[in-house]
Amino acid sequence: MKRNLSIIIIIIAAALSLWIFKKSATAPVITPETNPDITITYITPEENEAISFPLIIKGEAKGTWFFEASFPVEILNDKQELVTTGIAQAEEDWMTENFVPWTVKFDTKPAGLNSTNAFIKFKNDNPSGDPANEKSFLLPIRLR
Repeated sequence: MKRNLSIIIIIIAAALSLWIFKKSATAPVITPETNPDITITYITPEENEAISFPLIIKGEAKGTWFFEASFPVEILNDKQELVTTGIAQAEEDWMTENFVPWTVKFDTKPAGLNSTNAFIKFKNDNPSGDPANEKSFLLPIRLR
């Protein structure tokens, strides 16, 4: 009887420890409100979401990401090699330092996506070509 009680207590302690560790390992949600350095957000798809084509990506970016109301969005394979590029279009006036909603659509699955893992890379439009002005954000996704 004492042995069974000891085993139950050990199992409960292990489960509680695992729950506490998992809860503390959860990454905090970072938004423009919690980190003013964030200059782009996405709405869809979510990180590691399983996606299919046609793919519509939506989000918001500060006006500084745009040039002539657009910026490039790349789809990369699981090795982070470029597969295709699309153009995110501003849906409102982009000549602002505020957040501007944008959309980009990829109609068909590009050749070269052979794995279940891929990435979406958002790049600011940098007409100066100056590397100091480059910004990018990498979003991991899964393919259905």
